[in-house]
Formats: sequence, structure tokens, C-alpha cells
Amino acid sequence: MSKKFIRVLALLMVMLAGGIVSFVLISACSGDDDTRSPAKTGQEKVAGGPKEEPIIIWHWGSYYDDLEPLKLALSTGLVNHVTIGTIHRKDKDFRKDLKVLKAIKIVKDSGVKLIWLRWLWPAYDVKESRAEDLFDPNFYIKEIRYLRAEANEIGADFVALDTEAYAYSPIQAYDKGEIILKAEDLRRLKAIIKKVIDAAGKVDFIFPAGTTGNIMPYGILSELGTNRVSEDTYYSNYEAIKKIKTPYEIFGAYLNTTRENKKHPHLPYFLVPEIFDNSYLWSDRKGLYLYPREGNAKAVAEELVKYARNLPAVRAEKKPQLNIKRAE
Repeated sequence: MSKKFIRVLALLMVMLAGGIVSFVLISACSGDDDTRSPAKTGQEKVAGGPKEEPIIIWHWGSYYDDLEPLKLALSTGLVNHVTIGTIHRKDKDFRKDLKVLKAIKIVKDSGVKLIWLRWLWPAYDVKESRAEDLFDPNFYIKEIRYLRAEANEIGADFVALDTEAYAYSPIQAYDKGEIILKAEDLRRLKAIIKKVIDAAGKVDFIFPAGTTGNIMPYGILSELGTNRVSEDTYYSNYEAIKKIKTPYEIFGAYLNTTRENKKHPHLPYFLVPEIFDNSYLWSDRKGLYLYPREGNAKAVAEELVKYARNLPAVRAEKKPQLNIKRAE
């Protein structure tokens, strides 16, 4: 055999070996037994797959709450959203409220999602307010745009509106039954709300929803929000909660350190362990809204800290792991 022939033969053998190796590698990477494919790693999206982490919101109110309860609640690792609750923009300029500004910074520094919450209706500066504002689409559009502008200014993640009327708002005339809405009024309001949504879109969270027996048409107004927070779930009344027919996405709960409600004895408060240990009440919703009772937020936050300490931790994140129970 000539040396030239031997070199050619060796080259062919190398090329053949390389082809075999390449074939094996290609087969291993693209064959039916691909262990790196999404189907083998569980990374594929499956309809009806695992439920997303529930939204757990802590409410911080600028009027009643100090900053310490907010810090305590955030330290638990259970809370992943916080509402900074303030009154209507005409009634308070947040830029002049040092406590609100500090609360905003605390939430942003914590890394949890910040929800900027305002009252929809002016409550104290009511010189230009009218009961007829309920049917003014431009009123809603203006308020939604102002709300978003404020949220952008402070760097909030979401916006929320509270549609209840407080203090001196002329809108209270509907809630008190001083102005009775007829069927045609409700149809008109529905059409107006649709017009508002078409023009300004929906806010991220809205209160209240899931209401029963109210004169004020909160069900219609709640369509302005993507995530509707129920207030009829606020009290630890399991039978009443079962009877709620109107839709809502977020289960609202009044939290206190005692179940006793001296003002309304038939409406007991939720306790921290109760609302989490009975998570079947809200596990079929998007999440839970924790509203500590006014004036007792620190004690409630301390209970939340105690509860979180007794939960098993997720090793990777060192966060407390809730045992979410599903409704039967």
C-alpha cells in the first residue's frame, strides 16, 4: 500500500467516525427520549396546571396605621403586595404627607408589589361634587387617569380604587337610600361604566365587590377593576360567605387579635391563624386581602409574625410555606 493511499484511508476513517459521533449526538438531543425537553422537565405550560402563588395583600392606611405594623407584616415573608391607602386626591396631597412617603419607600425597598389606593369620591373637599357624578363618565375617566399619573410618579406597581362614599360625599345619598335608583338608572350606569372602560381601561384592584343587600350599585362599579375585592367576606361568618353570588377575585378579611366585634356582635373578626388555616375559604380566588382593624394593626402584625415563624420554610427562598387547602 502506498503512503498516499494510507493517508486517504485514514482520513476517510476519521470522517466516518465523526459522522457516527455527530449522528449519536443529534439523536440524543432530538429523539423521542429527549430528557432535556420541556415534557421531561415539567417546564411546559399545561392547561389547568399548578395554581399560581396567591396574592397576599397587606392593607396600610395612612390615617390609622403607623409604620411599624407595615415593617412587621413585610418581615414575615407571607405578604407579597401592599396597598398604601389614602383618601381622595382632593382631600390629601400625598406629596405633603411624610408618613405616606416613608411607607412608599418601605414597601419599594422590601421588593413586594406596591398598590396605590385612592378613594373614588371626594369626601371632604366636596365643593364641586354632585350626586349626579355617579352618571358622569368623564368623572371616572379623569379619576382613573389621575390615579395612574400618581402611581407612575411614585413608582407603584398597581392602582386601586375604593368606590365607597365617605364623610360628606354627595354620593352617600344613594347608599343611604335618599336617592333610589330605578331599573333604567342601573341600565344607564352599566352603559356608562362600559364607556369608561373603553376610554380609560380598568384599574388593577377595586373595592368593594361580592356585596349583597347594598342599595349602592357596587356590583356595577366593580366592573371598573380587574381584581375585585370582596367586602362581604370581611367578617368570620362562614354561612354568609357561602351565600355571596356576585363575582370577586380577592377575598377580603378584617383581622384582629380577638373575634369580638363590640359594635356589631353578630359580625366577628377573623384571627390570623384562622384565615390561613381555613384557606379553603379563599383558595379558589386569586388571593387574600388582609385588613387589620383600625387602631390595632401593630398587634395584628405581631400575630402574623408569630404565625409565620411556625410555618415550614422553603429552603431555596427561606420563606414560610403556606399549606393552601382547596375548597371541596
